[in-house]
Amino acid sequence: MQKRNQEILFSASDLTYFAECKHRTWLDRCHLDTPMEKTAETESMRLIMDKGLEHEAAHLKALQEQGLNVVVIQAEDLAEKIRLTREAIHSGADVVFQATLRRGTYIGHADFLLRTNKQSPTGHWVYEVADTKLSHHTKTKFLVQLCFYSDLLSDITGQLPEYIHVELGTGRRDTYRVNDYFAYYSKLMADFERSLKVHAPTPATYPEPCDLCNMCHWRDRCNAQRLQDDHLSQVANITKTQIVKLASIGVATMKALAQVGDQAKVQGIQDPTLIRLVEQAALQVHEKETGEQLVKCLGDVQEGKGFERMPPPDEGDLFFDMEGDPMYPEGLEYLFGVYYFELGEAKFRAFWAHNRIEEGQAFSDFMNFVNNRLAQYPNAHIYHYAHYEKTALKRLMSVHGLHEDSVDNLLRHHKLVDLYKVVREGLRISKPSYSIKQVEKFYGTARTVAVTNAADSIVVYERWRHEQNPALLQSIEDYNFDDCKSTWELREWLLEQRPAHDTWFDKNRELHSKPLTEKQLEMAEQRAAKQAEHEAYLADLPSRLANSTYTGKLPEQYRQLLCHLIDFHKRAAKPAWWAIFERLEAEPEELLDDMEVIANLQFADKLVNGKMPRQSKWKFPEQEFKCKTGDGIKILDPDEMVSGTIHSIDEDNCELVISCARTPLKYAAHGQTMHVSVGAPFDTQIIADAVWRFVESEIDGDVEQSAVRQFLLRKPPGFFHKKAGDVLVQPEQECGQSTLQQTLDLVSNMNKSCLFVQGPPGTGKTYTGSHVIAELIRRGKKVAISSNSHKAINNLVERTAQVLEGMGHHYEGIKIRSKEDQEVNGYGLSNCQKKDLFEDETLSKQDAPDLLAGTAWLFSSWQLTGCFDYLFIDEAGQVATANTVAMGQCADNIVLLGDQMQLGQPIQGDHPGESGLSTLEYLLGHRATISADTGVFLDQSFRMHPIVCEYISKTFYEGRLSNAPQTEKQRLILSGPLADQFSATGVFCYPVVHDGNSQKCIEEAEVINGLYAELMRQTFVGSKGEELPMNTDEILVVAPYNAQVNLLKRVLPEGARVGTVDKFQGQEAQVVLVSMTTSNENHMPRYLEFLFSRNRLNVAISRAKSLAVVVMSPGLAEVGSEKPETLGLINTFIDLVNKNQITF
Repeated sequence: MQKRNQEILFSASDLTYFAECKHRTWLDRCHLDTPMEKTAETESMRLIMDKGLEHEAAHLKALQEQGLNVVVIQAEDLAEKIRLTREAIHSGADVVFQATLRRGTYIGHADFLLRTNKQSPTGHWVYEVADTKLSHHTKTKFLVQLCFYSDLLSDITGQLPEYIHVELGTGRRDTYRVNDYFAYYSKLMADFERSLKVHAPTPATYPEPCDLCNMCHWRDRCNAQRLQDDHLSQVANITKTQIVKLASIGVATMKALAQVGDQAKVQGIQDPTLIRLVEQAALQVHEKETGEQLVKCLGDVQEGKGFERMPPPDEGDLFFDMEGDPMYPEGLEYLFGVYYFELGEAKFRAFWAHNRIEEGQAFSDFMNFVNNRLAQYPNAHIYHYAHYEKTALKRLMSVHGLHEDSVDNLLRHHKLVDLYKVVREGLRISKPSYSIKQVEKFYGTARTVAVTNAADSIVVYERWRHEQNPALLQSIEDYNFDDCKSTWELREWLLEQRPAHDTWFDKNRELHSKPLTEKQLEMAEQRAAKQAEHEAYLADLPSRLANSTYTGKLPEQYRQLLCHLIDFHKRAAKPAWWAIFERLEAEPEELLDDMEVIANLQFADKLVNGKMPRQSKWKFPEQEFKCKTGDGIKILDPDEMVSGTIHSIDEDNCELVISCARTPLKYAAHGQTMHVSVGAPFDTQIIADAVWRFVESEIDGDVEQSAVRQFLLRKPPGFFHKKAGDVLVQPEQECGQSTLQQTLDLVSNMNKSCLFVQGPPGTGKTYTGSHVIAELIRRGKKVAISSNSHKAINNLVERTAQVLEGMGHHYEGIKIRSKEDQEVNGYGLSNCQKKDLFEDETLSKQDAPDLLAGTAWLFSSWQLTGCFDYLFIDEAGQVATANTVAMGQCADNIVLLGDQMQLGQPIQGDHPGESGLSTLEYLLGHRATISADTGVFLDQSFRMHPIVCEYISKTFYEGRLSNAPQTEKQRLILSGPLADQFSATGVFCYPVVHDGNSQKCIEEAEVINGLYAELMRQTFVGSKGEELPMNTDEILVVAPYNAQVNLLKRVLPEGARVGTVDKFQGQEAQVVLVSMTTSNENHMPRYLEFLFSRNRLNVAISRAKSLAVVVMSPGLAEVGSEKPETLGLINTFIDLVNKNQITF
């Protein structure tokens, strides 16, 4: 923001600052009229700026070295810069560097403009904007800046660019579609302009702390105001949401919070949390007023929390701290420091790394040191403060593929002890934060080294990179030594603070570890040998692939993918185990928000002879969870993790029946609340073995051509009678054949390849798949059917069997199941277990059944290799790429059915490259639809009216989806209030102002009840032109949360179809009513990605034949996000609101 000749000019940065902190915008504007003192830049801030300029210069040099025509805009005068930029664009320069753009009072300085091969309707070249950013990942403020530049650029070129680009500090380019963020940008710009129009000397904003504070030139001014106002943000560990909720009862200062009575209630803040906040505020007020620092030891702490996290001290204990450099591409963990004792003498060891290879070596050396130490002292633990070290070890394990079992063992056996959690849960201190620097004031000695914090260490380390002065590294090591020693001092102080009535640990016992037994040593050696053998295999695999006569000729990216796929299942399983262990340490509040937990269960059954029954009933509070009947569970008990099964769930009455042989009696006898988590991940070794077999067969050249290889290479499907590059499916009016017939012709002519059939809502994906499969079987082909769930498999199998029955064709069809509730019913199909089909011998294609259905565990079996002509994978967007590789070996050809724009299945774990993508994510990348020459896009919806279909098509399917002619007749015939609010067809947003609602909203429920009642008085016209009275079957009511579903069921008439999106996928009705439920960002119950999911919005709205009404709080359109992917979801919602909101 600057003033030139009495004219105020605004930049892209001003817009991003406004998005992050509206108070900064007010201060910046005031400063132009009345200059105020700004806080000076720190050395860290200058370092970031300098590194950013270096990165920009390096990228400019790289473009110039490519021989591109790069025009550098150089001038002092603003008007001259603008003129030179226009001139460079009109001349068609390949690249314009430091382009200056202007529209009215808005000025943009774009790093790079890149010419495309397109021209706008005005005849000018179309350019796209690229900015260099030092960051490792794209941030949403970058995208706002780039949309700003793109908007101004369109004034010159006559067309908005299609893409924007971020050149990251890692050397990677991130590319995004402008339209995926432009609705959000446009709304932000409109809000920005409105705020400037009403600018006044008295602020309408308050300097709430935000992520921008540390880099803001007003930070000292704002901090001073918060201190003067005794603002609640000073209270340690208070959240922004809690501050808002406390304000609703008139509590706005720390002193006021300290005086809140014991009986006070605050909506949205649980009683234990409120008590914690009040006690914390009281301690801080005491120190503020008296100068006396206080520490309070908490007596009534949940079992396993606070001091009970601390194991008995051991002479082999380690005290650990790490230093990292965020300026290094992808970040670098450059120092691992360990403080420990050897024969009573204090020792310190540092493991250094200055590049990625050295990082792997330092990590390996550190882990070897830890493993040796734990072998010598099996009762020892590794102490650290806060989560950084634990998170870094897990990341390093995945990035380098080293010591996976060792890190896993540390986590499984709770060898990493986070003293921050001990302090947070076991103590209250009178400090504004619980950082180790604040806690040190109770036990530590003064630090004397020059480096005093993590930010200083980064600056000093970057100085060392330039100067190579050993003294700089020594100062960082001294700082790290102090941190490690301080962690030991903290542990010792905590032992002194431990309540006297806690008896699990005797302070006076001798500190000597027990040696491992011979059997334990033997088992440990066997595990270590097996892991070492596997690591040696992985280390040798890249060279074997490169040197192979067969894979050596294939792209390096393909060979890397094969390496990464080998350990996919091991990586995917680890987070599930880690999550279970972390849930044991979580607070009940956190567990209530965990989708894979049912929390706060209360025993609602009777004991049998004083014992817990095998099947027991439990009540639970309303909450969101993914757990379902039949799921295996773990009871989250700190003493013993017991396994069980969910026998039944009654979500309406919040009741759960658990089948478990050893449910701890204390949860019934003493009335304790119990929490259950989804169980351990399934054993996927058979699938992992199949992936290994494929990789080895590729090295050996066992198969000349395979569908799996074609899939992984993303090659277009190959056919016996079709040329590559041809459009696979022609419009029916041009070729005289239906899409179904053309698809059948394609599939029947496949030549050991992979074909994707994409089926958007209402296009008949299952209809097409079942008819194609049935015809193939009728022609004598052997077909395998799989998916991610037995429900999806059974649906396709039963539909296929119906078609075959209609044909009168006799065949052998078998479904493999492990439980009775996984069976298919009727139509001549049989069910059996895998062992009944084959044992240890290979099944030939001749002996294979005509149709065999089952999961990846079945089709990964080596006995089925090459047994089938076709493998059909339904809901392929929910199947991991590694699983498709494993299953695909059973068939000559693979047909994928699905739609990546509908509900998907997140894949767990941190995976290198593209190995962690789902099958359709891997195949399509970021594309919304399959191209006409590489797959089949079912482009006609037989469900949605043209107006509904148009919205779905443009928003989710690149405009390629159209409606079938018969849908044009269907519509509502409206009368009364509805006729004034809605048209007979379409998509509408119905705003309902409310606040304070998270997972349940009575205001929206009442509006929906009113709409439902009015709708039931209407009539509608069906697809055949017949007029019919509205009925409950023709109205779907969708909500994101179970709590809102249950509320809607209570207020709506009996028989109303109410549920979450997951329940209604594949279903349809004349009208869909969607309740968004949540009031605003402050009351978001969990991840933004869930509520704003494009896939869920697509599925919800596309259930409607004629009318979709989204009932929502206007506050949802004010939500932002730090993640580009999430901002894209919010952008879709804002676009929906902007174009479809009704007014009253």
